[in-house]
Amino acid sequence: MSACFFDCNGDFVRDGPWYTMCVDDRWTRAVPVCRLHSVDVTLINIVSRMSSSEVEISFPAISQAASYDIYDAITISTNEPYAASFSFVVERPNVSGSIYNLQPNSSYMVRIVAVDDDGTRGYPSEPFIIHTARGSISDKI
Repeated sequence: MSACFFDCNGDFVRDGPWYTMCVDDRWTRAVPVCRLHSVDVTLINIVSRMSSSEVEISFPAISQAASYDIYDAITISTNEPYAASFSFVVERPNVSGSIYNLQPNSSYMVRIVAVDDDGTRGYPSEPFIIHTARGSISDKI
Protein backbone atom coordinates (compact mmCIF):
# COMPACT_ATOMS: atom_id res chain seq x y z
CA MET A 1 0.00 0.00 0.00
CA SER A 2 1.26 3.48 -0.79
CA ALA A 3 0.09 7.05 -0.76
CA CYS A 4 -1.07 8.34 -4.12
CA PHE A 5 -0.84 12.01 -4.98
CA PHE A 6 -3.98 13.68 -6.30
CA ASP A 7 -4.02 17.21 -7.63
CA CYS A 8 -6.08 19.42 -9.90
CA ASN A 9 -4.91 21.85 -12.54
CA GLY A 10 -5.58 25.47 -13.38
CA ASP A 11 -8.89 26.83 -12.21
CA PHE A 12 -9.78 23.66 -10.30
CA VAL A 13 -9.40 22.76 -6.63
CA ARG A 14 -9.73 19.44 -4.80
CA ASP A 15 -12.70 18.73 -2.60
CA GLY A 16 -10.66 16.13 -0.71
CA PRO A 17 -7.14 15.44 0.65
CA TRP A 18 -3.84 15.73 -1.21
CA TYR A 19 -3.05 12.09 -0.55
CA THR A 20 -5.16 8.97 -0.41
CA MET A 21 -4.29 5.28 -0.14
CA CYS A 22 -4.03 3.05 -3.19
CA VAL A 23 -3.15 -0.59 -3.85
CA ASP A 24 -2.38 -2.12 -7.26
CA ASP A 25 -3.77 0.84 -9.22
CA ARG A 26 -6.97 0.92 -7.13
CA TRP A 27 -7.99 3.73 -4.85
CA THR A 28 -8.86 2.46 -1.36
CA ARG A 29 -10.43 5.72 -0.29
CA ALA A 30 -12.75 8.01 -2.17
CA VAL A 31 -10.96 9.93 -4.89
CA PRO A 32 -11.35 13.70 -4.56
CA VAL A 33 -13.27 15.54 -7.28
CA CYS A 34 -11.73 18.54 -9.02
CA ARG A 35 -14.12 21.44 -8.64
CA LEU A 36 -13.97 24.93 -10.05
CA HIS A 37 -12.85 27.74 -7.77
CA SER A 38 -15.65 29.91 -6.46
CA VAL A 39 -16.49 33.23 -8.02
CA ASP A 40 -14.80 35.89 -5.90
CA VAL A 41 -17.52 37.83 -4.12
CA THR A 42 -15.42 40.99 -4.04
CA LEU A 43 -15.66 41.07 -7.82
CA ILE A 44 -19.43 40.59 -8.18
CA ASN A 45 -20.89 43.95 -9.11
CA ILE A 46 -24.49 45.12 -9.23
CA VAL A 47 -24.60 46.86 -12.62
CA SER A 48 -28.13 48.18 -12.99
CA ARG A 49 -30.55 50.26 -11.05
CA MET A 50 -33.00 48.17 -9.10
CA SER A 51 -36.13 46.91 -10.77
CA SER A 52 -39.01 45.22 -8.99
CA SER A 53 -38.25 41.73 -10.31
CA GLU A 54 -34.60 41.45 -11.38
CA VAL A 55 -31.07 42.56 -10.57
CA GLU A 56 -28.22 42.65 -13.09
CA ILE A 57 -24.73 41.60 -11.99
CA SER A 58 -21.30 41.09 -13.55
CA PHE A 59 -18.18 39.22 -12.47
CA PRO A 60 -14.94 37.93 -14.01
CA ALA A 61 -15.38 34.80 -16.15
CA ILE A 62 -13.71 31.57 -15.02
CA SER A 63 -11.79 30.08 -17.94
CA GLN A 64 -12.88 26.46 -17.34
CA ALA A 65 -16.54 27.22 -16.62
CA ALA A 66 -19.07 26.03 -19.17
CA SER A 67 -21.94 27.82 -17.41
CA TYR A 68 -23.00 29.55 -14.22
CA ASP A 69 -25.98 29.08 -11.95
CA ILE A 70 -27.50 30.29 -8.71
CA TYR A 71 -26.25 28.04 -5.92
CA ASP A 72 -28.88 29.36 -3.57
CA ALA A 73 -30.98 32.45 -2.91
CA ILE A 74 -32.37 33.14 0.56
CA THR A 75 -35.11 35.69 1.26
CA ILE A 76 -33.59 37.77 4.04
CA SER A 77 -36.85 38.70 5.78
CA THR A 78 -37.94 35.06 6.22
CA ASN A 79 -34.61 33.21 5.96
CA GLU A 80 -36.33 30.86 3.48
CA PRO A 81 -34.87 29.54 0.21
CA TYR A 82 -36.20 31.27 -2.89
CA ALA A 83 -36.33 29.86 -6.43
CA ALA A 84 -34.70 32.73 -8.31
CA SER A 85 -33.54 32.29 -11.91
CA PHE A 86 -30.29 33.34 -13.56
CA SER A 87 -29.46 34.10 -17.18
CA PHE A 88 -26.00 35.15 -18.33
CA VAL A 89 -23.83 36.09 -21.29
CA VAL A 90 -20.07 35.50 -21.28
CA GLU A 91 -18.24 38.51 -22.74
CA ARG A 92 -14.61 37.75 -21.90
CA PRO A 93 -13.18 38.66 -19.53
CA ASN A 94 -16.52 39.13 -17.76
CA VAL A 95 -19.88 37.47 -17.28
CA SER A 96 -22.99 39.67 -17.38
CA GLY A 97 -26.12 38.21 -15.93
CA SER A 98 -29.56 38.85 -14.58
CA ILE A 99 -31.05 37.34 -11.44
CA TYR A 100 -34.78 37.39 -12.10
CA ASN A 101 -38.20 36.10 -10.97
CA LEU A 102 -37.68 38.06 -7.75
CA GLN A 103 -40.40 39.56 -5.57
CA PRO A 104 -40.80 43.37 -5.42
CA ASN A 105 -39.44 45.26 -2.41
CA SER A 106 -37.39 42.29 -1.18
CA SER A 107 -33.81 41.50 -0.21
CA TYR A 108 -32.00 38.27 -0.97
CA MET A 109 -28.72 36.68 -0.02
CA VAL A 110 -27.40 34.94 -3.15
CA ARG A 111 -24.48 32.67 -4.04
CA ILE A 112 -23.36 31.99 -7.63
CA VAL A 113 -21.64 28.79 -8.74
CA ALA A 114 -19.60 27.90 -11.84
CA VAL A 115 -20.33 24.63 -13.65
CA ASP A 116 -17.78 22.74 -15.78
CA ASP A 117 -18.30 20.80 -19.04
CA ASP A 118 -19.25 17.62 -17.17
CA GLY A 119 -21.91 19.39 -15.11
CA THR A 120 -19.80 19.34 -11.94
CA ARG A 121 -20.65 22.39 -9.86
CA GLY A 122 -17.80 24.31 -8.32
CA TYR A 123 -17.67 25.77 -4.86
CA PRO A 124 -20.21 28.57 -4.42
CA SER A 125 -19.23 32.20 -4.15
CA GLU A 126 -19.43 34.01 -0.86
CA PRO A 127 -22.99 35.25 -0.32
CA PHE A 128 -23.86 38.73 -1.54
CA ILE A 129 -27.02 40.77 -0.96
CA ILE A 130 -29.33 42.09 -3.65
CA HIS A 131 -32.44 44.27 -3.31
CA THR A 132 -35.44 44.78 -5.57
CA ALA A 133 -37.43 47.99 -5.94
CA ARG A 134 -41.00 48.44 -4.83
CA GLY A 135 -43.46 47.04 -7.34
CA SER A 136 -46.05 49.01 -9.24
CA ILE A 137 -49.75 48.25 -9.50
CA SER A 138 -49.07 46.47 -12.81
CA ASP A 139 -46.75 44.04 -10.97
CA LYS A 140 -49.72 42.80 -8.96
CA ILE A 141 -52.06 42.21 -11.93
